[in-house]
Amino acid sequence: GGEKITDDYGNKTIQVKIDSLGDYCIGAWASSGGKIANFSISGSLLTPNGDGRNDAIIFSFDSSLSDDRIEIKIYDSLGRLIKTLKEGQRSWFGLDEDGAKVKSGLYIYKVQAEKDYIAGKVVVTR
Repeated sequence: GGEKITDDYGNKTIQVKIDSLGDYCIGAWASSGGKIANFSISGSLLTPNGDGRNDAIIFSFDSSLSDDRIEIKIYDSLGRLIKTLKEGQRSWFGLDEDGAKVKSGLYIYKVQAEKDYIAGKVVVTR
């Protein structure tokens, strides 16, 4: 059992073996290199119900790179790509690539600027 996951550049490997079902925690991680600075998100809970509170996750950061060289991708808990924010977009409203509402659950974001990245988790509750 277990699944082997390698990042885009083959630098790091995480091997996970799960022998039983249960609750697991996924933390945030980042590479160092300076292409992304002053990173923050508006919160780790997204409740896109139109009440004006937690309706979007807003990614804030500074970068020495132009927006077309920065990618923000959202994955579901199984690692499937759900949404790529287009050039200059820094907000996720809980929609997939087709504009459909995503299900409640755990999602992973990855902000990447060349080989530097910051990633973490967001919970969507409907």
